[in-house]
Amino acid sequence: MAIVAIADQIKDGSAMALAELKKQGIAVYMLTGDNHETASAIALQVGIIDFKAEVLPADKAEFIKELQQQGKIVAMIGDGINDSHALAQADVSIAMGKGSDMP
Repeated sequence: MAIVAIADQIKDGSAMALAELKKQGIAVYMLTGDNHETASAIALQVGIIDFKAEVLPADKAEFIKELQQQGKIVAMIGDGINDSHALAQADVSIAMGKGSDMP
């Protein structure tokens, strides 16, 4: 019997970068398809208070649309095909390298 655990590595400086965004008055949200426990652990490590777990790709885009309807300018950072709709919906889109392949 064996147990294998796989986790994404948080990049050095991520918590500091997010703290700087918040210091500048920029709201930070994390939307992820990961389960609640994983999302909560990552959010805690980097200082994100507002996060949603088990979010489907279409729901990410809808969340961004709701923020835009409130008059907010939204930047979306995504790393894969599951983020493509949300990246297209956002006012500013940042596609990260070395994530899932995107066409």
